[in-house]
Amino acid sequence: MPQILFDDVGSMKKQKSTSIKFYHDTGEWGFLSPMYLCKIKIDGVEYKSPEHYYQSGKAATQSKRECIMNTDTAYEAKIRSHTLKDTELVTRSPQEKIEAIRRGFIAKFTQNPELGEKLLATGDAMLFEDSPDDLFWGIKGENWIGKLVMEAREIVKKGKA
Repeated sequence: MPQILFDDVGSMKKQKSTSIKFYHDTGEWGFLSPMYLCKIKIDGVEYKSPEHYYQSGKAATQSKRECIMNTDTAYEAKIRSHTLKDTELVTRSPQEKIEAIRRGFIAKFTQNPELGEKLLATGDAMLFEDSPDDLFWGIKGENWIGKLVMEAREIVKKGKA
């Protein structure tokens, strides 16, 4: 598995590996996950992670959104959103789902400079969400999570230019 390298003063060097796989919000690459806890602000509202933002967007009412947003972990937010009844859900197209995660990742890596630097340290590596069964978001399917993190990396990179 590729490693982040450090120079003599402890700063991360650019990743030279060709691919990085991540899945959970822990471990060396956990910061790439939408589940990784980091405060983000979108449309004036603060969220605990991109996953909190995405999952709360499924709720049709403000009270249900807040119930999801106020969970301690991203996993709890996901579970809580899955308990919503059909009448409590907002219908979103695949493109709207992708846009929600895109906004979450852009906020994550531009609003948290330390995470933006870690993302830049992945260099030009291909990023893959190594979900064992997700045919939309993960590597076994379309890898939308990996694609969107790479897109966020390009945005952070342009901001540094």
